Amino acid sequence: MSGIEYCFGTGDAAVNVWTSAADLDLGASGGTDAVGLDFDGDGRFDDAMWDSNADGIADLAALDIDDDGAFDHFYADPSGHGVWDRSVQPPGSTTDGGDHVTWTDGRGESRNVERWSPGLMTVAYQGDGVTDDAVIDVDHDRQADAVLIGGTKSRYSGMLVSGHPDVALVDSDGDGVLDATIGRGEPGFIG
Repeated sequence: MSGIEYCFGTGDAAVNVWTSAADLDLGASGGTDAVGLDFDGDGRFDDAMWDSNADGIADLAALDIDDDGAFDHFYADPSGHGVWDRSVQPPGSTTDGGDHVTWTDGRGESRNVERWSPGLMTVAYQGDGVTDDAVIDVDHDRQADAVLIGGTKSRYSGMLVSGHPDVALVDSDGDGVLDATIGRGEPGFIG
């Protein structure tokens, strides 16, 4: 991996964006996937901005709080405003009794699903007992960012965006092209 983009901000103004060469290997890929930084001003580059999903954009801030050379705390920036205020477990961590993602089903009930692959977990979102839907956790904060609604021919027929969705993106004919958007309360909205 070459450059990693990362940003910092106050949450209510424009963010400052940087791109730096990756110089640390924090993930399982065996290649550099993070940028070493000095957040606490001690002159040591013992903190990092980590691109854990290899998309070229840092999705986790990794901090070595006790200066022992190991990253102890990880934070996500779910708002995209450069605040990095949500404490999260690093990808692959099971220190909290299991690696899971929390999602809200079609009836509004909060549920957990065990993570079995990077970012995509199958669930029965529609309440029909068939696990042909999937939740996606893009930013590794253990909260579902989108729900893919089951379809045919190994394609999903729709996508609900966010943990409590209010818009459905629909591919009604399974050709991979968006056919409709349906808002909460409109006929055909699943959720």
